[in-house]
This record gives sequence, C-alpha cells and structure tokens, in this order.
Amino acid sequence: MQPVELEEPQALQQMPAPQPTSTAQNLSTGSAILFSALLASGLTLRVALPLRWFSWHPFLMLLGFISFACAGIAAKTKGGRTNTLNHGYLMCFATACCLGGWYVIHEQKNMLGKPHITTWHAYFGLAVIILYTLGAAGGLAALHPDFGVARTSQDFRRVHKWSGRFATFLSFVALATGWVKLSSNLETVLLVGLLALLSWAVLLPPAWRMGTTASAAI
Repeated sequence: MQPVELEEPQALQQMPAPQPTSTAQNLSTGSAILFSALLASGLTLRVALPLRWFSWHPFLMLLGFISFACAGIAAKTKGGRTNTLNHGYLMCFATACCLGGWYVIHEQKNMLGKPHITTWHAYFGLAVIILYTLGAAGGLAALHPDFGVARTSQDFRRVHKWSGRFATFLSFVALATGWVKLSSNLETVLLVGLLALLSWAVLLPPAWRMGTTASAAI
C-alpha cells in the first residue's frame, strides 16, 4: 500500500502567519538603534575632532534623527500596540536629542558672541525643532493607544504621519547643510547619499516603494 497524504484542514491552511512577539519586536528595534547610534558616533568623530563642547551638537542631532527617529518611524509601520508605543518612545527620545543639540549650539553661539539663526542650516533646524516638539506633544496627548483623545481619528493620524515625515525630511536637509560646513565634498556626497537612502527606505510608505498606488498606502 502506498501511504496516503492527509490534507490540512482548510481552516489551518488559511491561518495567518504568526506575528513577532513583543520581545522580538523590541530586539529588532534595539538592534537598529544600536547600529545607527554607532554610525552617528563615527560620523561625529569624523567631523568634530578634537572633542569639545560643540561636538555634542552634531552627535545629538545625528543620534536623534538617524537613530531614534528612523527607528521610530520604522516601528510604527509594523503596526500593533507594542510598535505604536515604541514609536512614541523613540520619537520622544529623538525630540529630546533635538532639543539638546539646539541647547549646545545656542550656548556655543553665546560663548563666542555670535548671532543666532543666520544660515539656511539654522532655519531648517529651527523648523525641525518646532515641528518635532509639536509632533511629540500632540502625538502623546492625542494618539497614545491607551488615553489619546483622538486615537480613533483617521484624519488626525494622517496629519500626524505626514507632518512627522516632512519634519524628518527637513531634519535630513538640516544635517546635510550643517555637514557641508564641517567636512570635505566627498564625505558630504556620501552623507547625502545615506540620507537619500534613509528617505527612500524609511519615509516612503512600503506600498509606494513597491510601486502600488498612493491610495493603498494611506
């Protein structure tokens, strides 16, 4: 007799693939943050030696926008309560780094007796600081999965999502315009290439990168 192959019940065949556990999600996010934090540290050492008070400015900005912000946006695209909370925490960390970097350069200008907000780099940076601060406060109060007052509003979610991504894109522009003053042309091109890659990989919705319609991505 030949063995008879038993077919799986249709209900089992249609069961969705198991979702990653909270621990696996946290480890994945943590690994991405660690890698990008090391990258931010390396970039800072490249342009801010010898280490001094000013060195904290590029380090905090790179850490905030390349490490925490990108990891936070990537976490939110995975969906679910755990990833939503991770998104909120990471974006708050990014905002804290942003404010810390602003404080460093503000004090640096005061120590040197230089005027504030006089370059495109400063204008972009100021816009990012305002947008990130408003986004963090609004997201926490309105979209927290437990107590957000507008957590069920799709319109508010859409505005929060796209304004946050716009602010992050502006942060990349601010990083590039600041970097060009500290480094060589070749290194600037490499950083701009990295930021362009991050813009494609993190800021564009997955459906857009796959070539589907914009309406499917919202």
